[in-house]
Amino acid sequence: MKRKRLLATILFLAALAGWFLIDTDRLFADTYYVRIPSIETAGRDGADYEYTTIGYHEEKKKRSFTFTSASRLAEGDFFKLYVKDEGTVTTFEKVDERDVPPELKMEQAGETGL
Repeated sequence: MKRKRLLATILFLAALAGWFLIDTDRLFADTYYVRIPSIETAGRDGADYEYTTIGYHEEKKKRSFTFTSASRLAEGDFFKLYVKDEGTVTTFEKVDERDVPPELKMEQAGETGL
C-alpha cells in the first residue's frame, strides 16, 4: 500500500513539474524562419516595434507574418517564429544562420543583392 502511494506521489510531482516546465507558446506550434528586413520597414505599434516579413517553413512553405517586439531587432538577423492559430506568432527566438533553411538564405540573398 505504501509503495502505491509513493508511486502515485512521484507521478503526480513529475506531472506537476512538467506542467510548469513546458512552454505552452511553443507546444504544438508551427515553426517558421525569418530574416529581419531593413530597419526602415519596422513600424511602431505603441511602445513595440512591428515587423512584417516572409517566413519559411522547413517543408518549403512560405507565408507573410506580422509580429511585434518590445525592442528593436537587428537588421539581417535570423529568427525562428512559433506560429499558432492561423498565423498568430506566439513567440520567437534568435537563431544562427546555419540553422536556417537554405531556401530562406537563397531567396533573401537574391532580394537584397548580397
